[in-house]
Amino acid sequence: MKTTHVRIWKALATALVLFMLPFASASAFVDPPTFSPAQPYAGQSIDMSVRAGVCHGFAYSPDGHPLIEIQRNENIVDAIITGIAATDPIFCMIPIYVTTFNIGTLPEGSHIVRIRIRSISSPNYPVLPSISQASLVVRAPPPPAIVPAGTTISLLLLAGIITLVGICPAK
Repeated sequence: MKTTHVRIWKALATALVLFMLPFASASAFVDPPTFSPAQPYAGQSIDMSVRAGVCHGFAYSPDGHPLIEIQRNENIVDAIITGIAATDPIFCMIPIYVTTFNIGTLPEGSHIVRIRIRSISSPNYPVLPSISQASLVVRAPPPPAIVPAGTTISLLLLAGIITLVGICPAK
């Protein structure tokens, strides 16, 4: 009789665990991106590093979608990255890693860069809502360096020195 109670409790515990599994946290994450250079100038190429893993990851799609697609709408920059966003914790086995993408150049101003995933988990490859974002301020390009030009007097003095050296060579 005692064995029957133990079996019933084990069956109930197993059923409870299996029932709660879909509600368990999957620990999926995509950290906010970081940028290099951290404060770029307008027209300067920008690299974006993204740390992800567990249930979220990036990969090439089988039908030829690019790994990353950049879409801009005023100050919102959507980085649509082909990958996977798993929801079942059983299949969350993606190692944690950092990937760097080039997002091109941006105009001067404050921008919000959002990370979105083009999911290869579905046949039509839907673009999922933003899963991470960061602010990026792009500065005006620096003024061009001004090389001082010689004045007329300094040019005449330089010509005189060159002429004197040419007439009176060192012995």
